[in-house]
Amino acid sequence: GNRCDVVLTERADISGLRDPEIRGTLFDQLSAADPQDAYWLEIKTVAQHTSDGPFRRYTSELLSPVAHDVKKLWSDGVIRHAGLLLILFTADEKIAAHDLTAWYRKCLERGYPVASPEHRLFNITDRIGNSCCAVGVFAVRDG
Repeated sequence: GNRCDVVLTERADISGLRDPEIRGTLFDQLSAADPQDAYWLEIKTVAQHTSDGPFRRYTSELLSPVAHDVKKLWSDGVIRHAGLLLILFTADEKIAAHDLTAWYRKCLERGYPVASPEHRLFNITDRIGNSCCAVGVFAVRDG
């Protein structure tokens, strides 16, 4: 929500995240995880085509809100382990591969602390002009 889309913890029996301000008090949850030990994952989806045709803001959606999430994770003083899951729907694999690489290079040019992505491309049934799905996971290094 306000801080991140998904927060993963190491153990399944964790009931949530520990509030650093109440750590060690009567209100501290024993089964909670410390936020700095969790993995914080932002998830963004951008499609090249919409039901109205080509998405005119496709490039700006990649460069603004998605990059903003990287900065948000990087600048948070509590988050140590983070990543961005970027899901692209494009006309073909060539465009998807190009756009993932271009997005990564643009982030590096801007000084954003992203690591080289792990990604997979696969064909999907053509939906309104999108026949490829690209899924990339970019680690966000702590600043």
